[in-house]
Amino acid sequence: MSLPGGPTTGSRNRARAGVGGGSSAATHRAATAGSSYADSQYALEQQNDDHVDMLSEKMRTLREISVQIGDEVSYQERMLNGMEDDFSKTGDILGTAMRRLNVMARTQSGRWVCALILFVIVTIFYLVFIRRRS
Repeated sequence: MSLPGGPTTGSRNRARAGVGGGSSAATHRAATAGSSYADSQYALEQQNDDHVDMLSEKMRTLREISVQIGDEVSYQERMLNGMEDDFSKTGDILGTAMRRLNVMARTQSGRWVCALILFVIVTIFYLVFIRRRS
């Protein structure tokens, strides 16, 4: 690379080596090789910088995703704890209802209620299944 109006890379290398106006082929090859080596090193460093930037961006994205996953896990845990409480309350209510049904079934009036429920179930069964066949 050369700046406008400035010396070229080859002439700078020759000036450092103390070579005057004429140029030998070996000096020119050495200057060109040094220049291409520096250019390739710069290109490799640029690629490394690009890769570091990409990795940084991916790490930032992974961090955001992990934070979102943590938030979702906390939310799901709160929901599950709430469901556990609801199921516990429902179990208590069903237990109370079953105890009351058992007490009612043991009494004389409870037998009549059970017989009535059985009669209703048999009647519905008859109406649904027997009437469909006709």
